Amino acid sequence: MINKQQFWQGLKAQINDSGRSPELRLRLLEQLVKTQTELTLPTQLIVETICNCAVYLQERSQLNFTTVYPLLPLSPQQIQSLEMGLSNSPITVISGLPATGKTRIALNLADAGIKDEKRILILSHYPSTLTVYQKLPGYPYLLSERSGNQSAIIERLRRDHLAQPQLNYLPLYCLPDTELEQLRSPAKLERYLPLITNQSIPQLTQTLSLEFPNLTLTRLKWLAYQLKRLEPLLRQQLTLVQSYQNLSKNAIVTLEQYLSQNPLNPCLATVKQFLGVDGQTLWQNFYDLIIIEDAQELTWLELILISGLTNKLVLLGDGNTGFIPASRNRNFFQRVLYGFPWLLQYLLPAYTLQLSEQFRLHPELATTIYDRFSSEWIQTNFQQMSDYFPQWEYRLWWEDIPNQQEEEKILEFLKTFDLELIPKIGILTFSETQRDQLIANCPIEYTSVMIKTVTEWQGKEASIVLICCSGNPKLISIEHWKIALTRGQSYLILWGDYEKWTHAISLLKRMRLPRIRQGVLS
Repeated sequence: MINKQQFWQGLKAQINDSGRSPELRLRLLEQLVKTQTELTLPTQLIVETICNCAVYLQERSQLNFTTVYPLLPLSPQQIQSLEMGLSNSPITVISGLPATGKTRIALNLADAGIKDEKRILILSHYPSTLTVYQKLPGYPYLLSERSGNQSAIIERLRRDHLAQPQLNYLPLYCLPDTELEQLRSPAKLERYLPLITNQSIPQLTQTLSLEFPNLTLTRLKWLAYQLKRLEPLLRQQLTLVQSYQNLSKNAIVTLEQYLSQNPLNPCLATVKQFLGVDGQTLWQNFYDLIIIEDAQELTWLELILISGLTNKLVLLGDGNTGFIPASRNRNFFQRVLYGFPWLLQYLLPAYTLQLSEQFRLHPELATTIYDRFSSEWIQTNFQQMSDYFPQWEYRLWWEDIPNQQEEEKILEFLKTFDLELIPKIGILTFSETQRDQLIANCPIEYTSVMIKTVTEWQGKEASIVLICCSGNPKLISIEHWKIALTRGQSYLILWGDYEKWTHAISLLKRMRLPRIRQGVLS
């Protein structure tokens, strides 16, 4: 057991011993003191649970969400997770192995918060995880690419609003009219406005009969009458559309600056950048909701500092990382390095939920892979169409490639596919050097193949994934293997020296994958 004074002193010692710059250490210490003196509900719950065992806080956050309609379809268990995230409890801890739908839950939660005008912060340990959140409503602010954020917002402005502005309003006395809507596109307006202005109703009726040959004469006369009556409105609409499309670069930049300063835009960042020099301006904000993906990577210091900025904290991560207490003589922070698995075990069940179904992997893949990661049963809820190649006997196997020829053999293998299948293929590497070599040597017709390192694959998937096993296998963590083995939806093929890798990695040895060498199955 640890008392509160020891807990806070331990966190201060972590800052002093962190090796950060003196200026950043000072700012972190100031933020920690503020967190300690102005306890938010999540911080209070965490500290009380650590120092006084499991507790239940009667005080509630004030999210008070209105009716929520999920952005993406959810299973019953995912709906339960979303409801916990939307609740007024201070903390929600959602645990699940890769491909169990954590990002889908977080996306729905963030979407609900944006639509309910909440101030939201979304954090992750992997930049690739944040990619999917950039498509949320509004104009998400991406801290990790501050210089590129302006370009992203400008591009979204041009694509979603300036290119096709929604100027299809009508006076209240007008009922919706399908044919009228068809004539309100910019191209149609440019053609028809001179005719509406210069032609009489009978003439306009005759002109419209060529555009809508299936309409009755009475309906055509009424449409011509409506167009004549709405001419000023239609002319104004065309003028506004042309004004949007002809905005100067300076005007667009000004509009981008105005939109990016909206405090209700969700903020996206990695944990490292948020708690670094660039993130200090965001510490001044108090967020209605903070969502953290890959939360199993959070240290206690990171968890406490972030919890002090909100009254509702939602953590999503893999609780199967586990923590093994060392000698009882060592202090709490030496025994328990990461907060997520500890909270999952010691918080009251009202605050936690374990996901037990996966949606990405074909059942044949899931059976082999998930049994090696968890002692708990993971239900497969695979509802998508799966690619099938009858010439392949297995969906998961090892291509035994000695003499470090993985790159050469993988590129040869790509050439056996029809070009229309190439976008469905991805290559995963464990080093940036191997990734760069594969990209450099990949033929131009195969550039649509996603070639990324294991951390860049976080949050991504492909129908067929080729894992390039090169380098030192002992340097690859179990967390990276969890990512690597759960990226392929239909097929997963490992390329490398079978004996070398299975001897070094007990996980691979226990899987007993079919082994193919020089076209011979063994």
